[in-house]
Amino acid sequence: LNMNTIYFVMGKSSSGKDSISNELIRYSGMKYLMPCTTRPMRRGESEGNPYHFIKESQVEDEMIAKAVYHREDGSYYYGFMKQLLEIDSDYLAVASPEQITELFKTYGKDFKLVVIEIITDEENRIIHAIEREEATDKNYKEVCRRIRTDRQDFTVNNSDYEMIMKNADDLFKLYNDYEMKPDEIAKEFLDRIGYRRNEE
Repeated sequence: LNMNTIYFVMGKSSSGKDSISNELIRYSGMKYLMPCTTRPMRRGESEGNPYHFIKESQVEDEMIAKAVYHREDGSYYYGFMKQLLEIDSDYLAVASPEQITELFKTYGKDFKLVVIEIITDEENRIIHAIEREEATDKNYKEVCRRIRTDRQDFTVNNSDYEMIMKNADDLFKLYNDYEMKPDEIAKEFLDRIGYRRNEE
């Protein structure tokens, strides 16, 4: 049986996972598993970019793989829109270990499940996170919260992370040194796994 694949991209905050994922979709033609959230839209965002923005009253009926994040300005749900996936298409989702665990349960019977973990140098990642926050909200407490959460999420002591390591059909570690552009990283990875890239 030649099953189609969901590629799950995970990584610590400011590891470049969103930028790299956008390029992976652009060069591969995969479909995007659309995330959604109840948090307010930030400057520079719009509906569908990078989330569907929904109300808390919609969570129960419209969201799967729910995770709650407690921020300085409140607690918000993050997850994915409930949708029937086309079993003859490949998909890509950017998700936390907790969410990937739930998505494995939802789609594991119909799709091959491949995890791509974005790896970075910790010092460069934190500098990148601070610089990114400097250009947007200047909410440095939120940067610290994300760093603490990352330490909990990406450890073998985290049962979700451990489950992913054991149950993924394939697992790739993709290094981001912040020197290569996201499109170069994406193209190099797709060539590495033998994925037929779209014509540029």
